[in-house]
Amino acid sequence: MEQTLKNLPIGIQDFEKLRKEDYLYFQGKKDLFKGLDVEQLEQKWMVHPVLHLYMNTAKYKEQGKLNEVLNNALSQWKEIYRAIPSETEFF
Repeated sequence: MEQTLKNLPIGIQDFEKLRKEDYLYFQGKKDLFKGLDVEQLEQKWMVHPVLHLYMNTAKYKEQGKLNEVLNNALSQWKEIYRAIPSETEFF
């Protein structure tokens, strides 16, 4: 049986739209599903990290600016999720 991937909810903040249009829901907040059948059916309420990358924080006219923005984001995520340091740069 072939599995189909759900749509990613990029820019969608309306729970009703997420549900009706079959978008993927990441954060596993069980309290949002209170009263729905899935509250009883779901066995594992796993929380998955949601990484937000804001690309509008800089002007990309200067060479290397994209690398700088990506490296800053990766460094923050490493700190938040206590990742093991690996490479020092994205590229």
